[in-house]
Amino acid sequence: MLPKLDRDLLRVLQACYECWSRGHAPIEKRVICHTWIIGPYETLFSGTFHQAKLRTLSRQGLLKEVDTSRGGHRRYYTIPNLALVANLVEAVPVSPAAGLLTQTIIIPGDRTAEGTLVAAVAVPWMEIVKMLHDDPSLAFKIDPRRWEEIIAGAYKRAGFDEVTLTPRSADRGRDVIAPSSGESAASDSLIR
Repeated sequence: MLPKLDRDLLRVLQACYECWSRGHAPIEKRVICHTWIIGPYETLFSGTFHQAKLRTLSRQGLLKEVDTSRGGHRRYYTIPNLALVANLVEAVPVSPAAGLLTQTIIIPGDRTAEGTLVAAVAVPWMEIVKMLHDDPSLAFKIDPRRWEEIIAGAYKRAGFDEVTLTPRSADRGRDVIAPSSGESAASDSLIR
């Protein structure tokens, strides 16, 4: 029998599931915490939540608080019954932009010393641009890394031959590098 959850708890559980699904660690070592769930929650539901909701989900057996050697005062959780959680969250309504913003925006190409070349722009890019045109407030709901991908896609669509999306960190303040063909390095586009 599925536990009864109010809308807010279901939304938090959906964000937990999204964050969990994106994890790179093996499933048996995968953990989530409040800080990591904030981004997916804001993308899906355009709001915030209090971390006490995670403890409530833990008391109901949908999350399990785990001890980790990470230190600090954060509480970490795992999802003990992934099938049950997937079943609960499959019908949670999300914002219309959420589906687009979780899809690939650019098609990555070769890796370079400065980052990843943008090979092409994926189909959701144009839909996101249309949604931004129709509702500019959506701009405040987009994750910063997604913004970098959107900007890189814009340079690629504008005809720049070589557009590089730099890594999240150690990029020397540059997010997108788009050198102009045949012009001096001074005219290159560096997005910070």
